[in-house]
Amino acid sequence: MPHPPADSSFATPLLAGDPAEPPLPPSGPRPEPAPVPVGDPPPTAPPPPVREPPADAPPAIA
Repeated sequence: MPHPPADSSFATPLLAGDPAEPPLPPSGPRPEPAPVPVGDPPPTAPPPPVREPPADAPPAIA
């Protein structure tokens, strides 16, 4: 398969690189994502409250 001519207009995004994406490190694992601050709650709905059965209720059979 012949190589494409050395023309800047023919350069593909794969070869030219996408300026919108940061350059990957030359080696090693990908950087870890930024840790979520402890004070901020997660952007998900809070879990429903756990209902405790009455003291005289029979044990639930799973």
